[in-house]
Amino acid sequence: MAAMMKNVRIYLTFLSAFLIFLITPALNGNEADIEVLMVAQEASPSDLDPGVNPNEGLRGITWNIYDRLVSFGVKTLPGGILSYDYQNVIPELAESWEYDKDGTSLIFHLHRDAKFHDGSPVTAEDVKWSLDRSISVAEYSWKGMNLAGFYHTDQFVVIDDYTIKLVLSNKNKFSLIELATPIPCICNSKLAKQHATEKDPWATEWLKSHSAGGGAFKLESFTPGVQFVLVRNDEWKSGPLPKLKKVVVHIVLSPEIRKKMLEQKTIDLAYELPLKETEELEKAGKYQVFAVPIESAMRYLDMNVTKLPFNDVRVRKAIAYAIPYDAIYETIHKRGMKFYGATQSNNSADWPQPSPYNTDLKKAKQLLNEANYPNGFKTDLYLDMGTLDVVEPVALLIQQNLKKIGIEITIHKVKADVWGTEILKKQMPMVINSFGSWLNYPDYFFYYNYGSVNTAFNTMSYQNPIMDKYIDAAMKTSDKTVYEENVKAMIAKAFEDTPRIPLFQMFQDVAMLPNVHGFVFWSFRQLSFTSMYKTPIIKSPSNPLDQQGSEPSPGH
Repeated sequence: MAAMMKNVRIYLTFLSAFLIFLITPALNGNEADIEVLMVAQEASPSDLDPGVNPNEGLRGITWNIYDRLVSFGVKTLPGGILSYDYQNVIPELAESWEYDKDGTSLIFHLHRDAKFHDGSPVTAEDVKWSLDRSISVAEYSWKGMNLAGFYHTDQFVVIDDYTIKLVLSNKNKFSLIELATPIPCICNSKLAKQHATEKDPWATEWLKSHSAGGGAFKLESFTPGVQFVLVRNDEWKSGPLPKLKKVVVHIVLSPEIRKKMLEQKTIDLAYELPLKETEELEKAGKYQVFAVPIESAMRYLDMNVTKLPFNDVRVRKAIAYAIPYDAIYETIHKRGMKFYGATQSNNSADWPQPSPYNTDLKKAKQLLNEANYPNGFKTDLYLDMGTLDVVEPVALLIQQNLKKIGIEITIHKVKADVWGTEILKKQMPMVINSFGSWLNYPDYFFYYNYGSVNTAFNTMSYQNPIMDKYIDAAMKTSDKTVYEENVKAMIAKAFEDTPRIPLFQMFQDVAMLPNVHGFVFWSFRQLSFTSMYKTPIIKSPSNPLDQQGSEPSPGH
């Protein structure tokens, strides 16, 4: 049955891609083409409601159609790749801001000419309603806002039409920069309220399939699991106007087909390619291929500590010793940092860092005996179908090795568009998942993953007051020595309790035609089209390869 379902999935994927080939003309580099960007990616938005569901595709689409009060500037990484800069907060809807005299409030001054997509002005009332919504409508969003010190709707105070005060419960380094992450989108409250009901005061049902944004791009169409189309918002005032007039994003599950579409020039950009396809395109020498090591990010195996037998630390450590780390590293083509086999205690506050575990089946079996599981046990491992090209080979290696110590694993595949919903339920005993910090701080990572706030990304359901103490102390201190002491303590505690087994660092891979420019790596690992643009392709008789035209300076 599993083989048959896999064949059906492959057939449907090829059929959808074939239809795209039929309806999508090859790009030829003329002036009309350079205003339209054609993309193929794997992640499909689950819906359109910002800040409700931890779905990667959803973050990508809402980032482009909604604004936030502030955003991040851009820096250049070694090798010339552009990246967001979390240490450089820049204006978006707010043209300026300041702390009040005692530092307990942030006061934002809005652009007076900013408008939503329907032409209505953006006011402080819209900002308040949106921030109220972000701490009211969903656990996923309000836990992030709590991190920044926002817990109650009375903390958002309208001063006048273009001024709003945010009262801080506990000022910390995240109070401002969390407002530049994907969660606190600013919605057209007047429009959304028209579709609210007594049972649905935040218009969640309507916003699942409609946009109430004012961002750089408008939503032209959205077909879940197939494609979405964005058009430029020519009235956008929150930054330099994008050069692209239209973006068409096809959802194509097969990486082989995404690669083929790029080679056939039916798309400009192939996103979320796995290692094999990325390396093949690199070797071809005809494309721009970026492989960005994602800071403060990892792929990992989580064990739900509220489920038997994973409530026993000896079982968790047994599994940590049974993981075939070297084979997994070979599977990912030896790319990224190894997160295993630390030979001695790492007295460093750097994160991520290798765990003390390596493959030792004898020690794994000994720990299972101590935990009264001499014959092993049966359990279930869950995977996100949106990441199967990477995680399925890893899961199979883990399944094979754990069987050697008597642990039988059944692998389950969850559809990408409901993965976020499923991880929020905290019912899966084992998962392979990933997390990349939106802000590159160890305490930010640990708050979301190991804190007792038990966010969506804590798929271990791990809660420990000692860990909470370290996280809280690190977040609140401005003393570097105290900070590093607490970070070291939380890292040691994570490895001691072992609810999570780090596997490897993640890369963000993107391949583009040579005339596509302005790609910026963002920590939420989706495309921002605001800075992207294309130049005409010059056909040279002396060179069989198409060459990019002259490159104008990039925008915002």
